[in-house]
Amino acid sequence: MTHLLRRQRLVVVNGFPALEGNAVQIVRELQDRYDGRITWIDAPSERELADLGLVLAPHVRTAKYWSFAALSSYVVAEAVFYTHGLYGNPRLAPSRIVINLWHGHGIKRVDYPGYATHLVVPTQMHAQTRASAFRVDPANVMIALPPRATRLREPATATALKRLGLSERPFVVWMPTYRKAAVKEGANDGWISTTEDVGGRSTAQAIQDGFDVLRARGIDVVVKAHPADTVNRDVPGAVNISSDLLTAAGTTLYNVLGASAGLITDYSSVWFEYIATRSPIAYFMPDKVEYVSTRGVVPGDALDWLPGPELHAADDFNRLADEILSGRCFEEHRERSSEHFGLVGDWSLQASVLDELAKRRLIRLHQ
Repeated sequence: MTHLLRRQRLVVVNGFPALEGNAVQIVRELQDRYDGRITWIDAPSERELADLGLVLAPHVRTAKYWSFAALSSYVVAEAVFYTHGLYGNPRLAPSRIVINLWHGHGIKRVDYPGYATHLVVPTQMHAQTRASAFRVDPANVMIALPPRATRLREPATATALKRLGLSERPFVVWMPTYRKAAVKEGANDGWISTTEDVGGRSTAQAIQDGFDVLRARGIDVVVKAHPADTVNRDVPGAVNISSDLLTAAGTTLYNVLGASAGLITDYSSVWFEYIATRSPIAYFMPDKVEYVSTRGVVPGDALDWLPGPELHAADDFNRLADEILSGRCFEEHRERSSEHFGLVGDWSLQASVLDELAKRRLIRLHQ
């Protein structure tokens, strides 16, 4: 039925959760470069927007998910931007574009049945592997900088870091992906990929000895759990942050990452964006065998080409500390990884989502 409705100079944005970085950042960019109307469905609260210093322009309105304002905007918008789908992802008229920003493309196996006309990915490797997984025409897969990654260029201020409980010491961020995710918010059971038993200890307990090494070398540790995670990631002595704490501190996760001295992660997508900071990246994956045999990674050899080493023993954490304190970034790992995955290590060489859409004449922007 949408083909019977006249397309209007209007775009719709929706992110999940409301503070999802790609959605928030695309609204920032749209309100500066797009002079049509913008409807932000299930936007953050006024308090959250104020904490982020985001003042909405007059041509931006917010609307609740099932409101008339949201639904009527959705069916006449010339473009829809979402991170997790909208209204069951019905097929809209051919003249409407639907851009799946997603929440980060990494190496985890993904099979997404939702409808979109265009997909945003960070590398040529993703363009090859995600087109079929997301059921998007390969010609409509755009290699572009994920919107939230631009915040890496604006490191969190000393004031914001202090509000989070950080000192002036360098710090690394541990960002593990979830192994157990709730079916719905607040649920105790859900989808499980690994048991996370590491010699009778949880992953958080297993990494604590390594964190002690880093702290003894003068490097603090920040822990940021995945929003869908149902497992407690708190590590004694580390600074544990959440989306609410970040917003209250007047900053975002990617601003904090931009101020960090290094990243510890695993199968998460975050390192594909973080690599442009040229800070060291290391991997803690004690459940690697089980994870690969259950959830799986794509391509199958992805873990052989990571831009940093795996962390197992105290010596590995000392090596990470050496890289941080000397200003290095595991250059040898990084060089071979960048070549294998087709990574763009310089932000100036990669287009933004809006620039890519404008180049394809799918959206009209002003300078």
